[in-house]
Amino acid sequence: MSHTAVALARFIAPRPTSASDAALLRTFIASRTDDAFAELVRRHGPMVLAVCHRVLTDEHDAEDAFQAVFIVLARKAGAIRGSNIAAWLHGVAARTAKGVRVMRERRQKHERASRVRPSTEIPAPADHALANVIDEELASLPESHREAIILCELRGLSRKRAATELGIPEGTLSSRLAGAKRKLAERLSARGVAPALALGTLLAPVTVSARLLQTTAAAVRGAAGSAASATAATVVKAMLFDQLRSAALAAAVCLTVVCGGLAVTHSSDSPPEVKAPAPAPRFVEDAAGLVTKLGSGDFAEREAAHKSLRGIGLKAEPALRAGARSEDPEVRTRCATLLIAIRKDALDALVKSFDTAKDTEPDHPIWARFKTIAGRDRAARVLFAELISDPHRRQLLDDVARDPDRAGTLYSGEIKAYCVHVQKLWQKQLDRVNNSKAPEPQERPWADELVILYLGTYPRSAGAVPDNLENQLFRTWDAALAGPAGPAARRVFTAWFALRDNELVVEGGLNKIGRDRVAEALPLLRKLIVDEKAEPDRRSQAALLIGMLGTKDDLSLLRRVAESKEANKPRERWSVILKGREELNFLWHGVKFGEKVSQEQWAEAWKKADVREGDRSIADCAWAAAVKLAGGKPAELGFLHPHILDGGKPDTDWFYSPRIHGFPDAKSRSAAHKKASEWLDERKQ
Repeated sequence: MSHTAVALARFIAPRPTSASDAALLRTFIASRTDDAFAELVRRHGPMVLAVCHRVLTDEHDAEDAFQAVFIVLARKAGAIRGSNIAAWLHGVAARTAKGVRVMRERRQKHERASRVRPSTEIPAPADHALANVIDEELASLPESHREAIILCELRGLSRKRAATELGIPEGTLSSRLAGAKRKLAERLSARGVAPALALGTLLAPVTVSARLLQTTAAAVRGAAGSAASATAATVVKAMLFDQLRSAALAAAVCLTVVCGGLAVTHSSDSPPEVKAPAPAPRFVEDAAGLVTKLGSGDFAEREAAHKSLRGIGLKAEPALRAGARSEDPEVRTRCATLLIAIRKDALDALVKSFDTAKDTEPDHPIWARFKTIAGRDRAARVLFAELISDPHRRQLLDDVARDPDRAGTLYSGEIKAYCVHVQKLWQKQLDRVNNSKAPEPQERPWADELVILYLGTYPRSAGAVPDNLENQLFRTWDAALAGPAGPAARRVFTAWFALRDNELVVEGGLNKIGRDRVAEALPLLRKLIVDEKAEPDRRSQAALLIGMLGTKDDLSLLRRVAESKEANKPRERWSVILKGREELNFLWHGVKFGEKVSQEQWAEAWKKADVREGDRSIADCAWAAAVKLAGGKPAELGFLHPHILDGGKPDTDWFYSPRIHGFPDAKSRSAAHKKASEWLDERKQ
C-alpha cells in the first residue's frame, strides 16, 4: 500500500477512541504521529467546514480554507492553551475563511472574467450578512460560554461528554450553556436576526468528503504546495502579529523607563561605556540560525532545521533555551521538544561510550561535576558507570546537573522514597523472624543510596529533608565500600557529610567515619575539633577519629585541644558497660524485632554486666586519641578503653565512640591526663 493510501486510510477509517482532545493534541506534539492528528480532523472537520461554508459561497474556496485551518493547527499545536480545541478551531476557521474571502475579492478585481474559476455555490440557509452576524456574535461571547455552545451545539457532544472535555461538573456546563444561548439570542435579536434562524444555520448538516480528507492529509504533511498552505502561512503571521502588538507596547513602556533612567544617571557628555561582546562560537551562530528556521512557513525547512539541531546535540542547548522563550509558539514548542530529545540522545551516548578502563573523559555535564566530587581515578569511573547504568539514576543526575536549584526537591523526594523502602524492609525482616518461611527481604542496590548521597552534595539539598530522615541512609554502605568503587564512594560521602548539620545525622555520620575508616573526612574532623561552638560530644568524637585516622602532624593539634581550659570541663555522666555488652545488645535487638523479653532476663543480664558510672570531657578524648595516634594504649595509662570490654582485643571499632571514654572521678582523670602527657613527652624525646 502506498504512503498516500495509508495516510488516507488513517483519516477515513473510523477509529473510536476515548482520548480527550487535549490528550490527542499532546500526543501529536510529542510524536507528530498521523493517527492522533487524524482523529482531531475527524472530530472537528464537520464543524470547521460548516464555518467555512457559512462565510464562503464558493465550494473550492471553502475547501482551501478548511485545509488551511488544519495546517495552522499542525503548526501552532504547542500554542493552544486549555482543553477546548473546538473553540480554538472555530475562531481560526472564521478568521481563515474571512481572509480567503478578502483575498478572493481582491483577486477578482484584477482578473478578467474569462479566467475566473466558475462558482459552485452550495445551498445556504442564509446569506453572507447573516453568517457574519452569527460568527461575530458567537466569537464575542465570554470564553466559558463560547466553549459550551461550540461543544454542545456545533460539535453535537452530549452534556456529559462536553463537561468531561472541559473538566467541569455537568451541572456547571448546563448552566453555562443556558447562559450562552440566552446571551447569543439577545445579541442576535438586537441586530435583527431571529435566534431560531441563526440556530438553524449553525446546525446545518455538513459532511467532509473522503477526497477533502485526502487533500488535507497531503497539505498537513507538506507534500503538496497549495493555496491552503499559502493561506495558512498568512494566518500564522497574522496570529503572531496579534501576539506581538501587546508585547511591543510593553517593550515600548520598558524602553521609555530605561531611557529615562539613563537620562538621569548619565549626562549627555559622558555616555556609559559599552564593551563589545566576545564573538560567539560558530556552532552557536549556526544553531541560532536553525532555531529561527523552526518557525518557517515551509514544512520541509522546519523539519530540516529540526533534524540539524538534533544533530548538533548538547552544543545547541543555549540557542534552544533562548528559542524556548521565543514569541513564536511554534519555535517554543519545537525548542522544548528538541531540548528533551538531545538530552536523551546525550545520555544514551554517554552510557554507550563510557569505558571504566580508559582515561578519556566524556563531554557531558554530569561527568563535569561528578569528577569534582568523586575524583577521576579508576574508582571514580567505576562508581560513575554504576550510577548511570540505571535509567532512573542517570535521569536524576542529568536533571540536577542542568538545574542545581532542583537539588533540594530531588534529594527530598528520593530520601522519602528510600525511607518508605526501609520501613517495608523492617517489616519483612520482622515477618522473617516470626515465620522462617517468609521470603528473605531484598535490599535496594547500593548505587541507589550513593546517588542520593550525591544529590546531597549540592548546596540546595541542605535542610531540604525534615524529621531527620537522612539518618536512615547507609543501609547498603558496606556493599559500596567492598568493591572497586569504595574510595570514590567515601569521597561522595565526605562531600555529603560536609553539608549536614542535624545532630542525629552528624552523629550517625561520625560513627560511619570511624567504623569504615573514612580518612577522606580528616579535613572536616580537624575543623570540628577546634570549633568551640560545636556540640561537645561531636568534638570529642572528632578527636577520637583523628586518633584513629590522622597522621603524626595531628599530634600537636590533639595536644593543644587537650591542654585547653575549655576542653577540660567535665560533661554529661554516662554508664559505661565494661562487661556483658553483647548479651544486653542481643536482648535489645530481640525487642526491636518483636520478641518478648521478660524483666527477669533483663535483670540477670544487668547483674552479669560490669557497669561503671562516670563523666567525660573533650580533653579525655583528645588525650586518649593522641596516645593512640602515637602508637600507645590509652587503657594502660588509666583511660577506659574498648580493649577491656567483654575481654576483647585492643583497637576495636568502638574506640571512636565517646560513650565508652571518661572517668568515675576527678582524681583518676587528672592522673590519666598526667600520665598521657608524660608518655607523649618521652616519645617526643
